[in-house]
Amino acid sequence: MAINLPRRLPAVVASIAVCVVLAAQGRECRRAGGQSPTATELKTEAGVAEAIKQLSADPSSASDGDAPPAAEKNRKKGTGKKNGATPTDAGDAPKSLPISASPTNEEKQDLGATARAMARGVFLVGGEAGTGSAWVLSKEHRLLVTNAHVADIRHASGGKMVAVPNGTATVYEVEKVWYHPGVRRFFKGHKLSVRSSDPDDGEVDSWSPDVAILQLGAAGADLEVEFTPATAEELASLFAQPVAIMGFPGHDTHGLPAQGETAAATFHNGVVSRLTDFQFGTGTPAAHHQFVQYTMSTWNGFSGSPVFLANGHVACVHNNSNFDRRGDEVRSIPHGVRVDCVLEMLVHHGLEDLVSFKFDKDALDIERWIEPDPRTERALADVAKAGALVDEGNALYDQGNYMEAAKKCGEALEVLPTYAPALTTRAGIFYVAWLKSDGWEAERAMTVLNQALNDATRANQLTPGLEILLQMGRIRNAMTWETDDDSHSRKVIDALNELLKDEKTLDMLSRASTLQVRGNSYNLTDQNDLALVDFNECVRLDPKNPGRYEARGRFLQSVGRSGEASADFLYADKLRGEGVEVWWEGKWYPAEILKTYGNQYYIHYKGYGAEWDEWVSYSRVRVDK
Repeated sequence: MAINLPRRLPAVVASIAVCVVLAAQGRECRRAGGQSPTATELKTEAGVAEAIKQLSADPSSASDGDAPPAAEKNRKKGTGKKNGATPTDAGDAPKSLPISASPTNEEKQDLGATARAMARGVFLVGGEAGTGSAWVLSKEHRLLVTNAHVADIRHASGGKMVAVPNGTATVYEVEKVWYHPGVRRFFKGHKLSVRSSDPDDGEVDSWSPDVAILQLGAAGADLEVEFTPATAEELASLFAQPVAIMGFPGHDTHGLPAQGETAAATFHNGVVSRLTDFQFGTGTPAAHHQFVQYTMSTWNGFSGSPVFLANGHVACVHNNSNFDRRGDEVRSIPHGVRVDCVLEMLVHHGLEDLVSFKFDKDALDIERWIEPDPRTERALADVAKAGALVDEGNALYDQGNYMEAAKKCGEALEVLPTYAPALTTRAGIFYVAWLKSDGWEAERAMTVLNQALNDATRANQLTPGLEILLQMGRIRNAMTWETDDDSHSRKVIDALNELLKDEKTLDMLSRASTLQVRGNSYNLTDQNDLALVDFNECVRLDPKNPGRYEARGRFLQSVGRSGEASADFLYADKLRGEGVEVWWEGKWYPAEILKTYGNQYYIHYKGYGAEWDEWVSYSRVRVDK
């Protein structure tokens, strides 16, 4: 059985998927491969082992060795250790010197005067997918600097992005984007950091040279102000220097200016408090200490803002804030990418002649961003190995060997603890094993369902998506079925009500799938009038999908309306006999259904080999036009 990867949701839906009520049972590590398992992962290994035991004919026959062992602990971030070497003081951050958290009054006055003079050089940039900040590097050639993750907004907005100078309502089109060659991304949502400038590969890892250059189109008035990067001497003495930031944080700026409004930047000041490399190490050469920490408060939307000295020279490009939680206290720890990364980007892309200032190209260590990257190669190898193990698990599932299939997924998670497809697949294996079970005692059933929910929850934290969210809902409904405790299904209703509230949030097929799960939840909580409304709407939205009629038929059968149920089952059989199309990566393909189970179909793509045969959910199937 190929359990399908969840599609990415709009930000509002992803937030609902993670946060509402489907029992998040532990926050994943921010990085994969380089972190030891979370406390939740260690705690749930016993649950995995017990759930796998319950998949055997004799639950007592499985050994305690079925649980995947904890992943080997790697070095903790911030220790400064690398490859076992003892770090030495790089000399660019004299830690023995106490520093003030804010500039002196005189320094604040200087920074403020500079901000007023340079204000038109800061831009609000964005598109349909969000907004961020940027600053002018070249007036003549209309070059702006921002973060790579801000530049990605253009990609996420269908290639359209605009820029608005501070204090104006003037709109410029962003025409081109260049990325730093060392930008890292979390590969395909698996929290594996790989080097890539392609937005399709995943979200930007902010612990990397997270910078990009934008070029504005030729239309529009000349740009008024441009910033100059700090000199090599200024960067060498950056520690404890007073700095300021100017940009468009979300607590003040809620999108691009509406009619009659202008872009209004926010100014904060502080001091540089620490410099490290992008892994928070200090045992590397000072030239590599391009991750800058400072004391002024920041917020989402400041991303891409210039962090500048009193003379207006830009020291770094703000890119993220880490939040340190200690009991009830939460501290924001902001970071930026040192501006020499911008110089590296200029040289790499041959843009150095488009700026008005001069710098020493030979002093830049660009080769380290271009040569083969062991972390990326290791990550891709881990993904390939974990994927092969999940494929083996799918093959074992097709043979009905659920216990061994689940173990294969566990082996994949030993290789890569944040490999979401392994969690998604194992959740599906546990759920379908329950679905096909006959006469399981409630305790045994709940052991399996609890682990299915735990796996689905962790997968949803890694790759929030509609399919895995709905799987969590189905598992909750199964728990209600087993225990008669309808609180499980009521939680599903609460979450899906929020998701369905705005009709524009989901496309038609996604909405139908969501209504079907909520309809089952209503049925299990004896709200059958509401359940029928949802099932009828499913059929209306997706009238050529046999799974919709089968779902309504099962509901009608459960409330004693057998005649109407039979009609739905017969019509589903009729639709299935007409041939189907299956949705795969943005396109419908002709296919035939080889076998069915509930709302899952095992299909064969016409014109393709048997190696492409797979189990798909009903939401991906329609009658062939």
